[in-house]
Amino acid sequence: MLGVLVATPPALHLMMPPAYYSALTLVPIILAAYYIRPLGDFFAILFLANGLPSYAATCNSITAVFSLAAYFLLIPRYGIMGAAVATLLTFVFASSISIIWSYRVWPYQIDLARIGKLIVVTGGLSTIHFVLKPPSIAAEIGQAIGLVVAFPVLLVLWGFPSATEKNVICAAGARLMRIREMS
Repeated sequence: MLGVLVATPPALHLMMPPAYYSALTLVPIILAAYYIRPLGDFFAILFLANGLPSYAATCNSITAVFSLAAYFLLIPRYGIMGAAVATLLTFVFASSISIIWSYRVWPYQIDLARIGKLIVVTGGLSTIHFVLKPPSIAAEIGQAIGLVVAFPVLLVLWGFPSATEKNVICAAGARLMRIREMS
């Protein structure tokens, strides 16, 4: 999501006329919505894993009503921005229901320290993206590349990857090196 966030401005500036630049205000909202949605879907799977498809159906039904209300209230007044915000609110609502109800069905533990690291790194790099306005498209592209590269580097430096994840990364790197040597 960070990659899409930082790549969208230079891509839009290179491919579209200035009349479309206002669409950039929608990007963070839509990305946030689609960052949150899979979270809710992940926890909703716990209903199915526990043989409770009616919980998933009820969650979807309640969310549909919420969604219709949000669209009905926000789109006429705020147009496309209202649609984006209504989508975000709907996905936050659906995820909240899934997280709370699934915990009642199957109590789980979440590694809040790792989630916190993801939030801090993503938020920090996103803040840099929004605060530093590059003077040219070339600088915009450079900033985007720098922020995307910084993401995994900062997570590794902060000790985010588990031992298993480090082993998988090293094994994948070794395979890529072997493939490169063969070609």
